Amino acid sequence: MSEKRVLIWSPYASWGYHAMQEATLAHALANHGHQVLFLGCNGLFRSCGVYRETTVPRDPGSCQWCMSTASRNLASVASAHRWLGDVIPGPTQAAVDTWAAGLPDHELLDAEWMGRPVGAWATSSALYQFRAETLDLDDPHQAGIARNIVHGTALSWEGLSVVFDQYAPDVLLTLNGRFFSHRVALEL
Repeated sequence: MSEKRVLIWSPYASWGYHAMQEATLAHALANHGHQVLFLGCNGLFRSCGVYRETTVPRDPGSCQWCMSTASRNLASVASAHRWLGDVIPGPTQAAVDTWAAGLPDHELLDAEWMGRPVGAWATSSALYQFRAETLDLDDPHQAGIARNIVHGTALSWEGLSVVFDQYAPDVLLTLNGRFFSHRVALEL
């Protein structure tokens, strides 16, 4: 068996149970001669599945806590890891910021970034925030969270595209395809 390049997209690596499952797989893959790279989130997303509006809302220290916990979890696997936000050029981040800010509320879940249906990919995560079957985009709070997630989906596309081009993984390992950034990884 030839060596494979394995990318583990783990933006929620602060969730210890999932991170340890990924770590176990990473060790097994490395022991079989494969090259493994963990990729995590470094506070890039304005809304995410770790912090949910209905159960664990974000506070000013949330991302710092998440990153430090993720760093500890990723360090325990003794594998290389990078942060998604470090690979997205500043002008690209600014372009996504401007684009997302200009979207009309009622078009958020149908939004496309560079021809990609990021609004559709973001919908499940937006619903997850409120544990709801539908979103009320006339409600400024719900529309704001949906906008954040659409924004994060476009940033995920940009950052993961760079990593896929640079690292050229043969295999992708990720928690699932339901959350917005995981969906982007599967689409790529």
